[in-house]
Amino acid sequence: MATRIRCRDCRKKISIDNAFAGGVCRCPYCAALVLVPNKVTNADNGARPESPTGRPDAPASPPAGSTDPADETAIAAAHGQTEIPTAKPVKLQGIISIILSVLIVGMIIAFSILVGLHVVKDIPTSKKSPESPPITADYGVTAFTINSDHPAVAGDMKVATPVVYCIDVSDNMHQVIEYAGEIAKASLKSLDGAKFTVILLGEETDQALSDQLIEADQAAQAKVREFLTAEVFGAADLARGLRAALAAKPATIVLMARSTGMDTQELQTVAEKISTQGTCLLTIALDASADAQKELADLARSTGGESRTFTAAELDDMWTSHAAGEFHTDK
Repeated sequence: MATRIRCRDCRKKISIDNAFAGGVCRCPYCAALVLVPNKVTNADNGARPESPTGRPDAPASPPAGSTDPADETAIAAAHGQTEIPTAKPVKLQGIISIILSVLIVGMIIAFSILVGLHVVKDIPTSKKSPESPPITADYGVTAFTINSDHPAVAGDMKVATPVVYCIDVSDNMHQVIEYAGEIAKASLKSLDGAKFTVILLGEETDQALSDQLIEADQAAQAKVREFLTAEVFGAADLARGLRAALAAKPATIVLMARSTGMDTQELQTVAEKISTQGTCLLTIALDASADAQKELADLARSTGGESRTFTAAELDDMWTSHAAGEFHTDK
């Protein structure tokens, strides 16, 4: 019958024949010499056999890991043994370790799958088409709100008419360009017949809706919808576009852009020209960096105007909050 003990060095369970009770054995895992207790619990039937007669009492702690054969022979002789036997590994602990490892790995994989499903579920759509937004809870006054009380843009920024809408349609606006068009269309519906025009700001040239200001009636709104499908790429020249807008002598210019693309001196020159003519500039920063937001806001304030900032994510959420982007304010 065998006795199960634990190696005092590597702490693994090993098995040694009961005949070596009170003696020493070698650990099969780390080769340390391990004292076999004089009285131990039998792992097979729970009995506690006495050590064989004639065995000397074991010392408190045998030397461990000796590599000198003479020393090991002396240790064996001191314990009434002719040699030091090597104990057997207890296989059950290996099996249990494998089972526990498999269970732990399985739990980690299951948890990762659950977390992954939750994250995927919560990821918003990166680009929602303004053509068919889903109906969700009311977001309140948004960039697309149609103000029924007075001409306005981006929901609540008052617009003095006539007005020119300048929209940057360069490459860096690709993620929010459709939203810029929707903001303009919502603002047009608040003009109540007042005059306006739209200029798309491109790299080498700008495109104007018309050569002169036109009335914001249903026919004009339909024309704008078609006009806003035009594509102009490159890096827009905002200074040139604003000068073209000033030529129409509007009371207000609404500039929608992601950045100004102008240095400090050019910004100052443009602001002076707008202010000298008595025009108010409103700026709407779309998905702009912090520096670009400040430039656009400072440019608007220098002409007595206001500025609004919307991130791409905010525009996504605002558009989704309306069934068709046709909600009016409660004023």
